[in-house]
Amino acid sequence: MSEMKPAVLSCIFCVLACGFLTGGIISLELASEERREHRAVDYVQAVHDWTGRQHRQDFEGLGKISVTARHDGKDFSTSLESNKTRDPLKDSGYGEVLPSYEALKYARRGVSSDYLPVIGYDDLVKVIVGSRFEWWGLTMAFEFNLGGSRIAPPAVPLVMAVAHHEPNGLYNHCHNTRGRYNNSNGRCWVYSRLERLCVQVQRVAYGGGWQLAPRVPGQNKSYGCDYKASKWPAGVYSKVTAEDIENRAEHFDHLVLEVRSSDDPFFKALELTGGTLDFGIMASEEQTLGIVLIFMGCVFSCPCTCAAIRTWRKNRAERASRYRPHRYHVRRGPRAETLGMKSSVDGAGMDDEEDRYWERTAETSHTSESRGDARRRTPSNDSAARAVGTEGAPDSAGAARAMEALDGAVRESGSVAPAGGETTA
Repeated sequence: MSEMKPAVLSCIFCVLACGFLTGGIISLELASEERREHRAVDYVQAVHDWTGRQHRQDFEGLGKISVTARHDGKDFSTSLESNKTRDPLKDSGYGEVLPSYEALKYARRGVSSDYLPVIGYDDLVKVIVGSRFEWWGLTMAFEFNLGGSRIAPPAVPLVMAVAHHEPNGLYNHCHNTRGRYNNSNGRCWVYSRLERLCVQVQRVAYGGGWQLAPRVPGQNKSYGCDYKASKWPAGVYSKVTAEDIENRAEHFDHLVLEVRSSDDPFFKALELTGGTLDFGIMASEEQTLGIVLIFMGCVFSCPCTCAAIRTWRKNRAERASRYRPHRYHVRRGPRAETLGMKSSVDGAGMDDEEDRYWERTAETSHTSESRGDARRRTPSNDSAARAVGTEGAPDSAGAARAMEALDGAVRESGSVAPAGGETTA
């Protein structure tokens, strides 16, 4: 158990190191793209166009805007008032401050009780919307009067329902979506009502009138104010609880009506940020974050690197002890140049003693010593080395001392050298 704890800690450090290193590399890559800087440039240009090209002045010149709804053979109209409240962004705490501007929109929060009829969820009609089915209630057409220009977008449903499949049992999340589950077909029904109706308009290039302004080319219904994955629907719906949906009657006193200019920088901010209104952090801050994360990754990688090195050295030592090669000694005979001399007898005796010494050393120790160091530990070898020259024969100056040393070595080894040069123990 004690051996497992260091291994687990090493794995944890390795995972943390990989996470920090990966995050640091990603941060450096994002810093090189300079996303915030490019978004800020486009947003600043939109603000300049809104204030410098008279887009706001033209939109403010509309004065009074009215919205008319027709039902039961009657027209019910309500007026919209100018509103200069600016929609806040979500990145005020990130480095460079984006420019501000004076916003303008026409809005009405809440309508009279007779402006729209009271309806329920009993008679819903199946409608194909794109690639899915929806069930709509009563549809209502609204007409916007902007300074003499009458704009009539397509009718929108006041109530609607959307069904999707949910598995029965533990994985049924229909209740979390405030829906109603049908056990017969396994569908979850989610009901909603119209909460807000907002359209974008732009000035006609020729004639001076106003018209709807789709933001996505090729999608004629993308003139709304809600980003919603770049679909820009005009109607915004809120979910209702489906517990007592049969007897429920919806009143639309809460309805919000809005008309906004397509040149408003707020919509440009939605496009640049993908609906989040967060421009991100600056490239310098992103780069600093990446360097810090890479440094943290290197610090956390030190323990697991040391553990890997220790494991490698331990495995290497175990393999070396398991497959250690045997030491073979070659018995040397008498040299040809000293054959028949007394020194050759001593040399043969020294070879036998040296072999026995190496065998004892190999049995008692795993460490290998050089042959020269072992020879220096042998007394007979030391005396023979001092007495014998480089060619193995005694020199003329120390002949007497050499003969005495060789005789002593022969007596110590217990061997006798006959005249024929053979050694007998």
